[in-house]
Amino acid sequence: MRLSRSLQIFFMTLLLWSAMFPIAGRAEDSGKRKSIPVELWVGGDDGLTQRLASALREAIVASPEFVEADDMSKRPLRLEIPTNVSWHSVGDKTSVDYAVVFTDSDSKYLGGSFNGCWESEIPKCASKIISDLRLALAHDPAVAIR
Repeated sequence: MRLSRSLQIFFMTLLLWSAMFPIAGRAEDSGKRKSIPVELWVGGDDGLTQRLASALREAIVASPEFVEADDMSKRPLRLEIPTNVSWHSVGDKTSVDYAVVFTDSDSKYLGGSFNGCWESEIPKCASKIISDLRLALAHDPAVAIR
């Protein structure tokens, strides 16, 4: 009888432990969001456009929602800087104006980011573009769920 009681305690303990660990694993998984692959197309080749593209790539990598698309990515979102950014001098500063178009992998227009910033603050432009992308996806969440 004593051996059987020990086996019962052992199996109950084992059952409790096995029940606790999957729940903890699911709790960790639920906090993670699926990263949405994003590819960046750049039509401009001047220095300011390339600096914006570089800052935008860094912002994509730094964001919790997005990841740079690779060859294995299925149906990535597209961010396109279609032409060179425009710029003009204001005193001793340079103002940069940009247009970035958001489309899905089927070229469906999702929105865009059309704004400007100072040349010295190009990373802020990239952050604004990512913010605008989030807003565009909020309006059409089905795009992000694919």
